[in-house]
Amino acid sequence: MTARPDVLVECATWPWSEAGLGRRVERWVRRLAPRLGLDPGEIRVRLVDPERMLELGRTHLGKTSATDVLAFPDEAHGGDLAICWEVVCTQCPHAPVDELARLCIHGLCHLAGYDHGEAAEARTMLRRERSLLRSLGVVDVPRPYGGPRSARMRERRS
Repeated sequence: MTARPDVLVECATWPWSEAGLGRRVERWVRRLAPRLGLDPGEIRVRLVDPERMLELGRTHLGKTSATDVLAFPDEAHGGDLAICWEVVCTQCPHAPVDELARLCIHGLCHLAGYDHGEAAEARTMLRRERSLLRSLGVVDVPRPYGGPRSARMRERRS
Protein backbone atom coordinates (compact mmCIF):
# COMPACT_ATOMS: atom_id res chain seq x y z
CA MET A 1 0.00 0.00 0.00
CA THR A 2 1.24 3.47 -0.86
CA ALA A 3 1.81 5.77 2.09
CA ARG A 4 -0.18 8.99 2.14
CA PRO A 5 1.84 12.08 1.30
CA ASP A 6 2.31 14.82 3.82
CA VAL A 7 0.38 17.82 2.58
CA LEU A 8 1.33 21.40 3.23
CA VAL A 9 -1.42 23.84 2.32
CA GLU A 10 -0.41 27.48 2.47
CA CYS A 11 -3.37 29.82 2.61
CA ALA A 12 -2.38 33.18 3.98
CA THR A 13 -5.38 35.20 2.82
CA TRP A 14 -9.12 35.06 3.21
CA PRO A 15 -11.20 33.20 2.14
CA TRP A 16 -8.84 30.25 2.39
CA SER A 17 -7.99 30.52 6.03
CA GLU A 18 -11.39 31.59 7.35
CA ALA A 19 -13.59 29.39 5.19
CA GLY A 20 -11.70 26.15 5.87
CA LEU A 21 -10.85 25.69 2.23
CA GLY A 22 -7.27 24.79 3.04
CA ARG A 23 -8.46 21.84 5.13
CA ARG A 24 -10.66 20.63 2.27
CA VAL A 25 -7.77 20.81 -0.18
CA GLU A 26 -5.61 18.88 2.28
CA ARG A 27 -8.24 16.11 2.59
CA TRP A 28 -8.61 15.88 -1.18
CA VAL A 29 -4.86 15.61 -1.73
CA ARG A 30 -4.47 12.98 1.00
CA ARG A 31 -7.29 10.95 -0.48
CA LEU A 32 -6.49 11.27 -4.19
CA ALA A 33 -2.70 11.45 -4.50
CA PRO A 34 -2.19 7.74 -3.75
CA ARG A 35 -4.83 6.85 -6.38
CA LEU A 36 -2.69 8.67 -8.94
CA GLY A 37 0.41 6.70 -7.97
CA LEU A 38 2.21 9.73 -6.64
CA ASP A 39 5.23 8.82 -4.57
CA PRO A 40 4.92 9.37 -0.85
CA GLY A 41 6.34 12.66 0.29
CA GLU A 42 5.28 16.19 0.65
CA ILE A 43 2.87 17.80 -1.77
CA ARG A 44 2.59 21.54 -1.29
CA VAL A 45 -0.50 23.46 -2.32
CA ARG A 46 -0.30 27.23 -2.39
CA LEU A 47 -3.55 29.13 -2.54
CA VAL A 48 -2.48 32.41 -4.09
CA ASP A 49 -3.77 35.76 -5.29
CA PRO A 50 -3.80 36.76 -8.98
CA GLU A 51 -0.58 38.76 -8.69
CA ARG A 52 1.36 35.78 -7.34
CA MET A 53 -0.21 33.46 -9.92
CA LEU A 54 0.79 35.86 -12.71
CA GLU A 55 4.34 35.99 -11.34
CA LEU A 56 4.57 32.19 -11.18
CA GLY A 57 3.09 31.76 -14.66
CA ARG A 58 5.32 34.40 -16.21
CA THR A 59 8.48 33.09 -14.54
CA HIS A 60 7.97 29.39 -15.21
CA LEU A 61 5.73 29.16 -18.28
CA GLY A 62 5.88 32.52 -20.06
CA LYS A 63 2.17 33.17 -19.39
CA THR A 64 0.89 36.73 -19.65
CA SER A 65 -2.22 36.46 -17.48
CA ALA A 66 -3.19 34.80 -14.22
CA THR A 67 -4.43 31.25 -14.63
CA ASP A 68 -6.43 28.98 -12.36
CA VAL A 69 -3.90 26.26 -11.44
CA LEU A 70 -0.22 25.60 -12.02
CA ALA A 71 1.58 22.34 -11.23
CA PHE A 72 5.28 21.99 -10.59
CA PRO A 73 6.37 18.33 -10.36
CA ASP A 74 9.35 17.67 -8.11
CA GLU A 75 10.80 14.19 -7.65
CA ALA A 76 12.11 15.10 -4.20
CA HIS A 77 8.68 15.70 -2.71
CA GLY A 78 5.90 15.07 -5.20
CA GLY A 79 5.49 18.64 -6.31
CA ASP A 80 3.78 21.96 -5.81
CA LEU A 81 0.37 23.23 -6.87
CA ALA A 82 -0.61 26.88 -7.03
CA ILE A 83 -4.33 27.67 -7.22
CA CYS A 84 -5.81 31.14 -7.60
CA TRP A 85 -9.12 31.61 -5.76
CA GLU A 86 -10.13 34.76 -7.64
CA VAL A 87 -9.82 32.94 -10.96
CA VAL A 88 -11.70 29.95 -9.50
CA CYS A 89 -14.60 32.24 -8.54
CA THR A 90 -14.61 33.91 -11.94
CA GLN A 91 -14.72 30.57 -13.77
CA CYS A 92 -17.43 29.05 -11.62
CA PRO A 93 -19.19 31.70 -9.48
CA HIS A 94 -22.17 29.43 -8.69
CA ALA A 95 -20.04 26.58 -7.25
CA PRO A 96 -16.47 27.72 -6.50
CA VAL A 97 -15.70 24.90 -4.04
CA ASP A 98 -16.55 22.32 -6.71
CA GLU A 99 -14.30 24.19 -9.14
CA LEU A 100 -11.57 24.18 -6.51
CA ALA A 101 -11.87 20.37 -6.33
CA ARG A 102 -11.69 20.14 -10.13
CA LEU A 103 -8.54 22.26 -10.22
CA CYS A 104 -6.93 20.38 -7.37
CA ILE A 105 -7.52 17.14 -9.27
CA HIS A 106 -6.27 18.71 -12.50
CA GLY A 107 -3.07 19.81 -10.79
CA LEU A 108 -2.57 16.44 -9.13
CA CYS A 109 -2.95 14.74 -12.51
CA HIS A 110 -0.19 16.97 -13.88
CA LEU A 111 2.03 16.07 -10.90
CA ALA A 112 1.37 12.40 -11.73
CA GLY A 113 2.55 12.93 -15.32
CA TYR A 114 -0.72 13.45 -17.18
CA ASP A 115 -0.86 16.12 -19.87
CA HIS A 116 -3.41 17.55 -22.29
CA GLY A 117 -1.17 18.91 -25.05
CA GLU A 118 -2.23 16.31 -27.61
CA ALA A 119 -5.79 15.10 -28.20
CA ALA A 120 -5.18 11.50 -27.10
CA GLU A 121 -3.35 12.65 -23.94
CA ALA A 122 -6.15 15.09 -23.18
CA ARG A 123 -8.80 12.36 -23.43
CA THR A 124 -6.81 10.11 -21.11
CA MET A 125 -6.31 12.90 -18.59
CA LEU A 126 -9.96 13.94 -18.75
CA ARG A 127 -11.14 10.37 -18.10
CA ARG A 128 -8.88 10.16 -15.06
CA GLU A 129 -10.08 13.52 -13.76
CA ARG A 130 -13.72 12.50 -14.16
CA SER A 131 -13.13 9.28 -12.24
CA LEU A 132 -11.54 11.19 -9.36
CA LEU A 133 -14.30 13.82 -9.40
CA ARG A 134 -16.92 11.08 -9.11
CA SER A 135 -15.09 9.68 -6.10
CA LEU A 136 -15.53 13.07 -4.39
CA GLY A 137 -19.14 13.46 -5.54
CA VAL A 138 -18.28 16.53 -7.64
CA VAL A 139 -20.08 17.10 -10.94
CA ASP A 140 -17.86 17.53 -13.96
CA VAL A 141 -18.18 20.47 -16.34
CA PRO A 142 -16.91 20.85 -19.92
CA ARG A 143 -13.20 21.58 -20.08
CA PRO A 144 -11.24 23.45 -22.74
CA TYR A 145 -9.44 20.18 -23.62
CA GLY A 146 -10.17 16.50 -24.02
CA GLY A 147 -12.97 15.86 -26.45
CA PRO A 148 -15.89 16.94 -28.61
CA ARG A 149 -17.50 19.09 -25.91
CA SER A 150 -14.27 21.01 -25.45
CA ALA A 151 -13.99 21.56 -29.22
CA ARG A 152 -17.50 23.06 -29.20
CA MET A 153 -16.50 25.30 -26.29
CA ARG A 154 -13.49 26.60 -28.26
CA GLU A 155 -15.71 27.27 -31.30
CA ARG A 156 -18.16 29.28 -29.18
CA ARG A 157 -15.34 31.43 -27.82
CA SER A 158 -14.11 32.29 -31.34
